[in-house]
Amino acid sequence: MPKRIRLGALVQPFGLTLFITGAFLATSPWQWDIWPWLADRPAILTSMAGLAIITSLQLRRRRIRNPTRSGIGLENPEQPPLHWILSDAGIGFLTAAVALVGACAMAVMLTVAKNASAGSEQAKLQIEAIKYGLGVIASGGALAALLLALRRQRLAERSHELAIRAQELATRAHEHTESDAAERRVTELYSKAVEQLGSDKAAVRLGGLYSLERVAQNNPVHRQSIVDVICAYLRMPSAVAAKMNSSKVITAQTKSAAEELLVRKAAQEMLARHFKTLNFDTGEPLPSPEYWGRLKINLSGASLHSFDFWHCHVEEAIFTGAEFHGYVQFHGCTFDRRAFFSDAKVYGEAYIVACDFKGVAWFDDTKFYGDTYFEGSTFDAYVTLENCLLSKSVDFSDVTFSEPPKAAGIKFNGEMKDLPPELRRYVKLAGEDH
Repeated sequence: MPKRIRLGALVQPFGLTLFITGAFLATSPWQWDIWPWLADRPAILTSMAGLAIITSLQLRRRRIRNPTRSGIGLENPEQPPLHWILSDAGIGFLTAAVALVGACAMAVMLTVAKNASAGSEQAKLQIEAIKYGLGVIASGGALAALLLALRRQRLAERSHELAIRAQELATRAHEHTESDAAERRVTELYSKAVEQLGSDKAAVRLGGLYSLERVAQNNPVHRQSIVDVICAYLRMPSAVAAKMNSSKVITAQTKSAAEELLVRKAAQEMLARHFKTLNFDTGEPLPSPEYWGRLKINLSGASLHSFDFWHCHVEEAIFTGAEFHGYVQFHGCTFDRRAFFSDAKVYGEAYIVACDFKGVAWFDDTKFYGDTYFEGSTFDAYVTLENCLLSKSVDFSDVTFSEPPKAAGIKFNGEMKDLPPELRRYVKLAGEDH
């Protein structure tokens, strides 16, 4: 931060210079008759110079030993080197010095006038000596008044600066207090919402989900942790998942199972809503407040129902061991880093269309039991389809691999459309195992 130059620091030297110049011109020292007399007595000049040097050294030594004994009382280490002039000792020294010079000058001039010839000339010289001497002595008082005025100005400036700093500190303290209070409110809402997710009533669980959504919307710093909580809820075993077989979604037979299905779908839609980058109806970009950013999702081992992740953008996605009941929609998704689908089971149609896998993509041991579409997807890094099962038709139209995929053990049991050359050598129909 650049150092601020105060107005007083510029005005003080200028005023002091004007005062000394005016006093010098007013007293006309070059017309004094004392100079010829002092020229014949150099010992007096030498003694006065020595006295001034000794006095300055003593004052300087006292100031070094006890720097806090200053008349200003609000010293700043960044002040100019001559700020000691405005202390009580400095003002007293300068005033005394000027008065001493005036007294000595008057004494010397009276001595010179006494030695002059008697008469009107002697009286005139004596009057002149008294006039000039008293003028110099009065200059000491004027100098003291000027220095005191300058000191008051500096005190006022320094007090103003301290008041501003105190106000800034108070503002910061208030901001910290408000921030702490807001953080406590967020923590309370977060804790209450998480507690609601553990309720045995579906309505309470839904309320907990929407409370978490509101907290994440208003507090971006907590979004990743809230996404982790929602993903953890979806990874938990459920009555709905227990009633699924390997081919289709079984209609809920109990009220609790149906309610749990609604809660889980609400959690899935909540994730998709805040990772979506385009409007489904218009294809226009969504407002930035709706998008929570490129976060990580971990749905490993989760039981997902009609999972729709259309045009979502995440940093990393983990679906290892997940079960997708019903269709799964990943149309236009972007994965900045890793995407894991290892050991996942997809029981319905899978649309992995126009996706951009910027990092590694793992589809090893993945089981697709419905029609699968990889049309227009791009794999920018390592990808593996080892031991992947594609039970029905599969579409690889316009798929791009930046490097050859690993697909040892891949099985195609249905129609293959536009199979890329990188995968043709791995083609092995299920009937060929026998």
